Parts: sequence; C-alpha cells; structure tokens
Amino acid sequence: MLKLQWSYVCVRAAVSHQHPGTVVLDTPWLYVRTAHKLSRLRGHTLQLTSELTATKWLTVHNLVLEAWCRDRGGEKEARLALYSPVATYLQAELWGAVGKRALEASGSLCSLWTHPLRGNVSLETSQTSHALQMNATYGGQNLSVAAALTSADKSLKKRQATLKMSFTKPASPAAEVELEVVVEELRRDKKMYQKTAVLHLRQPLQILPQALLLRETFTVDLLQGLYILETRAGIHSNREVIHTLTLGYKPSKPFVCSALIHPFSSETVPSDSEICVTVTSNQTHKDVRGRLRVGGSERLTFLGLAQTNPWRARYQALQVKATFSHQLQLQLPSSAVMEGLVRWTAEPDRDFDYQARGRLRVGRQECQLAVQLNGTSGIVGLQSSLSHPFKSKIPKTLEVRAAADVSVPGRGSSTVHVSADGKDRVMLNAQVSHILVRSDRAVGLRLNLSQSLLPAAADLHLNLAANTTSDSVVLRGSFTRGEEALLAQVRGSRTDSPGLRLALSGDLRHSLTGLSVLPPVLGLGGALGRSDGSIKGQLRVEVMDTVHSVELRHQTKAAGDEEGMTGEETDGARDLLCVRSGMEHLCVNVSRQLANQGRGEVFLQLCHSSHLLNVTGVPVDSSAQVKWSRDGEQLSVLAELQAGPEYLEAEFLGGRTDPLTPRWQYSSRLQHQVQALLKRGLLSSLKAKAHYQFFIILFIVSAGSSRPGYGLGPSQ
Repeated sequence: MLKLQWSYVCVRAAVSHQHPGTVVLDTPWLYVRTAHKLSRLRGHTLQLTSELTATKWLTVHNLVLEAWCRDRGGEKEARLALYSPVATYLQAELWGAVGKRALEASGSLCSLWTHPLRGNVSLETSQTSHALQMNATYGGQNLSVAAALTSADKSLKKRQATLKMSFTKPASPAAEVELEVVVEELRRDKKMYQKTAVLHLRQPLQILPQALLLRETFTVDLLQGLYILETRAGIHSNREVIHTLTLGYKPSKPFVCSALIHPFSSETVPSDSEICVTVTSNQTHKDVRGRLRVGGSERLTFLGLAQTNPWRARYQALQVKATFSHQLQLQLPSSAVMEGLVRWTAEPDRDFDYQARGRLRVGRQECQLAVQLNGTSGIVGLQSSLSHPFKSKIPKTLEVRAAADVSVPGRGSSTVHVSADGKDRVMLNAQVSHILVRSDRAVGLRLNLSQSLLPAAADLHLNLAANTTSDSVVLRGSFTRGEEALLAQVRGSRTDSPGLRLALSGDLRHSLTGLSVLPPVLGLGGALGRSDGSIKGQLRVEVMDTVHSVELRHQTKAAGDEEGMTGEETDGARDLLCVRSGMEHLCVNVSRQLANQGRGEVFLQLCHSSHLLNVTGVPVDSSAQVKWSRDGEQLSVLAELQAGPEYLEAEFLGGRTDPLTPRWQYSSRLQHQVQALLKRGLLSSLKAKAHYQFFIILFIVSAGSSRPGYGLGPSQ
C-alpha cells in the first residue's frame, strides 16, 4: 500500500508559507514512513525538514534531514544537517558574499566518518592590482595560498605577480613555496626596444635548487638589425649562468650566435664558449659558415658552399663544397673536405647528359665518385667509377659501364661491364628482338654472362626464341653453364583441312646436375584429329630409351551410312584405347551397333602384356559380347564372355506366342567352362523352358545329358 499526503498552510506570523506532507509505503516486507515540511520564511529564506522511519526488513528510527538556505542579494548562506536521536551523521555550511570588487566565501563539512574540513576564499580586484587568498584545514593539516598581480602604472609597462603557498601538518616543519615574477618594459623608441623579466623561486625540494633567480632581457636593435636575448640564472645566490642568443636579420647575411658562460666544470661543456652560424646568399650562390670559440680561440670551423649555374646557359650546374676542421678532443678527423658537382643539359629537345662528381678528403686520404648518364631517345649510356683508400669489403677501385640500345624498331640490346681493382668481374650482353609481319610474330632473347664473383656460375648463356603463325607455334631455348647445358624445343600446329588436326612435339636434353629430377633425354609427341565422325589421337613420351604412348580412336556410324548383315540400316560406334610402356601394352576395344528393328549388340575386348596384370590373374585376352533383338512381343538376348581358355554363354528367348490366345513361352540356356563355377557345383550346361496358358504353368529344366525335370503349377 502506498499513501501520499500533501497540504498547504499559510501563516500570517513569522512563517509565510508551509507545505507539510507525508508518504507511507506498507508492504509485507518493508514499512516506510516519511514526513516532509517545506517552509518559505520571510527574508528570502527556505527551510526543509524531512523525517524517515522504516521497519521490518530495514530498521531506521527518526532519521531527520534539515536543509536551510537564505539569499540576501549579494550574500548567500546555506546549511545542511543529517541526524538521528543517536548521532549526527553530516553537517555542512556554506556562506558567500559578492561585492563590487570583492568576493568572499567560506564553508565547512563535518561527518561522522571524516575529520572536519573548513575553507575560505577571498578575491579582491582594483584598477592596478588583483589579490587571491585561499585557506583550507583538514584535521591537523593546513594549506594556504596567496597570489597577487599588480601593475606599476596605467600603461602596464611593469607588472608584478607573486604566489606563496604554505603547507603545515602536526609534528613537521612548514613547507613553503614562493614565486615572484616581474615583467618590465625598459625602452621603446625608433632605435631600440628592450624588455626584461625577473623570476625568483624558493622551494623546499632537495632535488632542485632551493633558491633560483632568473633574469631575461630581450633587446631589439633596429639600427644594427639585431635580436638579443640574454638570460642570467643565479643558483644558491653565489653562482650565475649567462646565456646570450643573438640573431641578425639582414636579408643578404643573416646569422645566429649563442654564447654560454657558467661556473661549473668544463669537462662536458666549456665554461666560456660561443658558436655562430652565418648564411650568405645571392642569385648564384649560397654559403653557410660556422665557428666555435672556446675561451676566445677558435676550436671548430665549417664552411658550406652551394653555387648554381656557373657554366654556360646550355647547361645547368650545381656545385657544392664543404670544409670542416676542429681542435677538440673528439673521435673525429681533425679536418675534412667534401666537393660535389652536378651538371645537366638545360634544353629538353636535345640529347640528354647528366653528370655528377664528388670528392671527399679526410686528412691525407681521398675518395672520389663519378657518375654520368647520357644518350638519345633510343640509346642510353651509364658510366660510374669509385675509388677510395679505406680498408673495406668494397674494392679500392670500381668501374661500371652500361648501355642500352632500342634505336632499331623491333630490336634491343644492352651491355653491362663491371671491373674492380683493374680486373673484369662482370660482363653481361643481352639482345631482344620482336618481329611482326601480318599474323606472323617472332620473339627472341639472347643473354651472355661472364663473372668472377660467384665461382659456381662463371659463364652463363641463355637463348630463347618463339615463332608464332596463324597455324603453328614454335618455342626453342638453350641454357649453358660452364660444361653443363640444357636444350628444349616445343612445336605445335593446327590444320583445318580436310578436318581439324592438332599436333604437338617436344624435346628436352640436359646435363645439369641440379636437375636430377628430370631425365637427361625427354621427348614428347602427340596428335589429335577429327574428321567425318571419327577422332584419332596419340600421345608419345620418350624417356631415355623407353617409349610410353597412349592411342585413342573413336568412330561413329550414323543410320544410312552402311547396311548391316540383314540389309537393315544401323547406327553404331567403335572406340579403341591403347596404352604402351616399353614392351608392355594394354588395349581396350569397345563397339556398339543399333538397328532400327529393335536389334543391337555391344562388344568389349581387353588384351594386354602387362606383368602386373598377369600376376593379379587378368588374362592376356578377354572379350564380352551382348546381342539382343525384339520382334513384336518376342525378345531374345545372347551374352558371351571369353577370358583366355574359359568362356561363358547365356541365351534367353521368350514372349507371347499367340496374339489371340493368352499364351506365353520362355526358354533360357547357359553353357560355360569356368573352373571357379565348376568347383562350386554349377554344371557346364543348363537349359530351362517355361509355358503359361489358362492359369497353367509348366516348367521344364534339363541339365547335363538332357535329363528333364518337370514342374506343374496348380490350375486354381
């Protein structure tokens, strides 16, 4: 059961409006009753009281929630309490006031499970200053923060910001952090602009300096064209680090310098050092110069030069030069010089020519590199050379020459020559041809390679050729590796007169040791033809001295092409399949013949000389034949099976003898000379006859020497 009650009471005395109400929930498992009272007092005050009681599954006695808030324009106050007759669980208070240039707020939180938490915040602002103070207390710990921002004058040429943080806890000294920042504009006119910033930091951490004074001065000299940033860092009030960064912004000669002075050990970084980089440029060249001074003397210098188009207008060129020298204790050469030149033709319609040269000198050792690529629309040439004095797996002198020629239509050639230390290491010659005349096409590839890098393949020769016409395809190839060789040829043709004929022949001969899976001599020949209802095919494979072949024949005879023995038109087919492997063979001959008068026959013959079939008991010559004929309601079937000296013959005759009288007569005959059947008691000759007329059935069976047996069925 759920019961809800809400009412409205207006009191003219201290309370302006009241809204009491109750909610009751009664179930077999839980009983809950809550009483609410919402009051709107005078002076923009709102008060809420709620009491909760629960029994049965959950037991709660007189749990009261009180909330109170008041709004007096710029001042706001709120309180919250949760208690019972036994204990007070939660108390919270919040107060805040907003003025024209000030803001104040305070609050507290107390519960049965935590320590009391109290805090207050105040913010004050004016035209030249802003101040913020915060304070928080939790148990015995106290945190206070004070921050201020002030401006010295109305133009904001000087600003000062301070921050102070303090943290205390019982039985420990207070930890304080103080930060002060001052930004001041010192000078602003047509000749110079100068601004300074000072940062003062004090903090209690031992891993960082506990006192740090940082002063930065930024100067812009408009007459000299300089940007200067000076940084002074004071550590522990007796040591100072000075860093000066200077940037010159003249368009034709910009530069940047960095100077550092410090009181620490100079083993890693010199105590007095300066590094400068200068860039000079015009329309044809650019150079970069750099120097490092330590204690007033130069210890490191470098120069980079890039010059464009120093040659005639026909060519475009780029020249690069770089020098490096130092007197430092570094694991580097004391001096190095690098020079490079790249030149190319500027006219796109002329023959192209690209050249690149480079030289690197380290101390007294020198390394040179040259690359040239030139040619026309049909001929391309490449030359490259490298020389160096270092100890390396790369030869001290290396030359590469390559050329490609496709100027003749349908033909192409290329050469590659590599020499190292005055000896020929690689020589490659390749030729490609492609000829197309109407429907005839010829493609050829010739490749010759001589090299001394891999001893296993010193000399390699490869020739590939392909000729195709409208009725033939010829593929030829040869490969030679030293004393080993491989020759292969495949030929295929097609003719359409008088019938379709396909022919294929191939030959493979090799002496390669890596191709042991293939026989040294392998031949292939085959043909397939079709004309006038006949198909003939043959496939011949020659492996060394052994010949393997497959022969297939298929011939069909339509009705009217030839008359049978009785003068009737017949429709038949003959199929022959022969497989030969060396001296052994296996042939299967199948023929069928169908006449229009319900006559037909099927003949199957199998002959072989296979040793495997002889072992399994298959006779060398076997045949099977089935003949049948149907004349009206008469049917005759004759089956013959011949397997070597054994044979089996079965015949069945029967049908209706009189069309007017319901009379049927059947006879069958079985003769065989099969040892397996004789051993199981089956006589070599069996005959049977059956007659049926007027519900009378007569059976006559004779076997052996014609001794009859009779059977008479019941008439009803």
